[in-house]
Amino acid sequence: MTDKTTTPTIPAFHSYDCWGKLVVTPAPALGWGLTHAVPGTVNAAYGARCIQCAGTAHNSYADSLDFVPGRGGFCWREGHKDETNRLRSLLNGGILADVQVAYAKLRRRGALDSRKEGTVTLYEDDTVKFVGDTNASCGYVYVAAWLK
Repeated sequence: MTDKTTTPTIPAFHSYDCWGKLVVTPAPALGWGLTHAVPGTVNAAYGARCIQCAGTAHNSYADSLDFVPGRGGFCWREGHKDETNRLRSLLNGGILADVQVAYAKLRRRGALDSRKEGTVTLYEDDTVKFVGDTNASCGYVYVAAWLK
């Protein structure tokens, strides 16, 4: 006797690779971001590889993240591409500014060491979570954000 029970199909995730090709994966995939931090239950996520800018007291960009063009992107669950627009609006609506403040504080406290791995929360509210990790890269911070 065979079991005729079927497991429901979970919609795939979509994203664009660095050449603009649509990629379909069974789990969230961020070409440049901190993919392993993104829960598989989300519908939209953003990820990027940023450059750590450690300035001086005379530098207005001291301890900031430089979001490099072409080193970030979104992924979304099939049928939920509109949620990437919502996430983008939330990030640009003030969350990224808050992330910069949190990043600077963590850098000054030594909680984001460029020679050590360790994921830290840079922002979290009821709607969005934003995390980062240097991955011991000596100069980069890999980030991920998603709608809860």
